[in-house]
Amino acid sequence: MGQWQDAAVDARPPRRIALVDDDEWVRRGRGQALAELAGIEVVLSVTLVDALRLAVDAWDAVDTALIDAHDPDAGFDEFPGVRVVERIRARAGRPQPVIVVITGHVLDDMLRLRMAEAGADFLFGHAHVRTVERLHAVATDPASMAEDAAPDPGALEELGLTTASHPNAALQWVEEAGLAEVFVTAAEGESQKVLPTGRRQLQRSRQRVSDIGGIRRTAAGQRTSLPEWQQIVDVITTIRRGRGARKS
Repeated sequence: MGQWQDAAVDARPPRRIALVDDDEWVRRGRGQALAELAGIEVVLSVTLVDALRLAVDAWDAVDTALIDAHDPDAGFDEFPGVRVVERIRARAGRPQPVIVVITGHVLDDMLRLRMAEAGADFLFGHAHVRTVERLHAVATDPASMAEDAAPDPGALEELGLTTASHPNAALQWVEEAGLAEVFVTAAEGESQKVLPTGRRQLQRSRQRVSDIGGIRRTAAGQRTSLPEWQQIVDVITTIRRGRGARKS
């Protein structure tokens, strides 16, 4: 019986793994570690930028994707891993891999909210995969290693968000509306002066970002439920740069 059981296990196809990380040495190290394990095949190893350029069907050959979240050189949005997850999940009608995010920002509640909105399955810190045994478990059976990845409602509330808010959608609208530079400059202290069309554009931007992202005002005593411009700037800055970390 044991011989037949071993043969059946060996006959199973290997778990096909994709590694997506901006750090080449991380990809190499994890790739080599996984390649030496039975039942695993590393079929893809790319940067976050290259992952966004892959053809739609490239992910059909992947059972589990291990994706980094952060790249400080990515531009306006310093978490391109979110877009990679969104790109994979947007493939309606195609095989969906298990998406495991491995990041040094694992305690960042904004990132947790963003990854939940994008459709990631699991979120782990780098400490979870420091040994080959843990890396193997996360790659093949992440549910057995999973911890609570839900954002802290209290930390989100301080920004005017809830667990039902849509930070990714808000950030996408800012970029598509051509307001990325406006928000970057505003975050550096220029505020309303950077809006070329004045207060009317400011008001529309506040309304759209608030409506799309589900952002509520946080200051008491306001005459309107619409968040102030500075609050909107602060929220967008936290979305694109992170740091919405829970308190210890």
